[in-house]
Order: sequence, then C-alpha cells, then structure tokens
Amino acid sequence: MSNENIVKSISITNIDGDFSRFERDNYRKDPLKFYLIDFSNKYNYEFKSIAIPDSTLRKEFILETGEFLKVTGPDNNEQLFNGSFSIQFKSLPNFENYAVQNDLIFVTSLSDINIGVFKVRNIFELSTVFDQIKDDSNIESIELNLVNPNIYKH
Repeated sequence: MSNENIVKSISITNIDGDFSRFERDNYRKDPLKFYLIDFSNKYNYEFKSIAIPDSTLRKEFILETGEFLKVTGPDNNEQLFNGSFSIQFKSLPNFENYAVQNDLIFVTSLSDINIGVFKVRNIFELSTVFDQIKDDSNIESIELNLVNPNIYKH
C-alpha cells in the first residue's frame, strides 16, 4: 500500500458550512474525519524533520517518544501528533483492561474527568481502531492529542 493511499484512507479534509447535530456527534467519535495525517516525515518538537527509513513505510509506522507526524486540520493549521488520543467515557472503565481488550497502549488516566489517554502500536492501524471503538456506547468522545509547534516550548 502506498503512502498516498494510506493518507487518503484515513482522512477527509473538506468541511462545508455548519455542523448538524448528527455531524457533531459523529465527529466526536471520529477525530480523523477532518484531519490529514502526513506520513512522509517524522518531526521533533521543534518541527524539524527526522529521517524515516524506507522499511518503516511498508507495514508499520511506529512513533517513538519525542517523534511526531504533521497533521493538518480543517483550519489548515499544521500541528504535531505523537499518536496518542484521549477517550472520554460516560462511565469510567478500568483503563488498563480497556487497552488490552482493544490492543491499545495505555498512556495515562485523567479519571477525575473520565478520560483515558491511549496510543496504537502501529500508527497505520489508527483508523481501524477508531472504527472498532467508536460504536462503544460508553464512549462520549475521541480526540487526537495535538501539539501546536508555534506554542509549545520544550
């Protein structure tokens, strides 16, 4: 599968007009709907490109600590994405069990507000994971954890 096909398969970048209630609810559980993830380069916090070995783009794409992908949102602003995402739950699950059941990496808990932060092992599987979990009635919303490189000071 080529890099172009992967980007197209997990991203929709056009937004027209106001959101209907259905679109807002759908968006809350489908954060990839309005973001374009660029797999052509890895970046650090300074938004400097990190070399990617050719073999990385074939079957899996792993983001190590301090590595990011460039994400373009509906406002055309570029942000950095380390592969982590937040899930807000209606009722607090055991986050570690949830991660195991859904083949995720548990990152941290914000249990006071019913949020768990998770990552996928292979970033190419992000869309598949979201498709699998978005119908979970206990999930209120799913959000990508993004960093604005113009604001972040490491």
